[in-house]
Amino acid sequence: MLPNMPLRARILALTVALFAGLCGAATAPAIYSTSVNTSTHRITITGTDFSPTGLAPTVDFAGSQLTLASFTNQRLVATLPAGFAAGSYSLSVTNSNGQAATLSVTVGAVGPAGPQGPAGAQGPSGPAGPTGPQGVAGPTGPQGPVGPTGATGPQGPPGNPGTGAIFLLSVGMPGNGGPFTVYSNLYGTNTSGGDDSQIGSIMPVSCNVDALYVAQTPPPGQPLLTPLQLTLRQNYSNTTLQCAISSSTPTPCDIGSRIHVQAGDVLDYLLQTLAQTNQSGVQVQASLHCR
Repeated sequence: MLPNMPLRARILALTVALFAGLCGAATAPAIYSTSVNTSTHRITITGTDFSPTGLAPTVDFAGSQLTLASFTNQRLVATLPAGFAAGSYSLSVTNSNGQAATLSVTVGAVGPAGPQGPAGAQGPSGPAGPTGPQGVAGPTGPQGPVGPTGATGPQGPPGNPGTGAIFLLSVGMPGNGGPFTVYSNLYGTNTSGGDDSQIGSIMPVSCNVDALYVAQTPPPGQPLLTPLQLTLRQNYSNTTLQCAISSSTPTPCDIGSRIHVQAGDVLDYLLQTLAQTNQSGVQVQASLHCR
């Protein structure tokens, strides 16, 4: 039939026949020996053609597939099932070509421990260990007599003026669940929330704002409200000091560079959220430091 076929068809037919012959000649694995380590619960299997294509074979032990710890084409190490008793079991290895080999494996019971051998000679002393920690301080001794009063020293120079404020604001959510904007005084407590840009604190001295700590406390059983942002305003205009309030622990806000405040400037806070929420309210705490 081949002489009457075109040359390309004859080449294709010969290639298919050769491939079929090679596939039909897939090598079956062979098991030469096994050994069981009862302390590690592993079995080692030696033989040939366990992984002719480089892929992992499968190992069945008494009808259960074992987990391979390692494999080569001539050696397998697999973990035995826990609690198996001594006896004979069927062991089967199927290689990556789908060919299988089966062997009956007899596993003996673990014998009693032998008598303890004599103690070996004492080894040389090891190097000295590191110094231990210092012990606890002893009790304080009795107070000595009061010495005579010293002379009064001269009065020191006046210190730099400073100011600090802890701001606490409790905000009720609007009926539509947000978003909301609240302006609030720099000092004291506002328990209602609102939209009043005329509330502010007039600074008595000039200073540099160098730290701001913020935190939020949601109602019990409710998550933190995000995104929630606090902005320091100077003379009713937003400054570059804007803090995302994302923790219930007072956290320092990165102010980038100090904000200079003149005596007579009006400072207040702008609290905003841009998200809808089902929460009934939120409490915000802020601590401003100025020197």
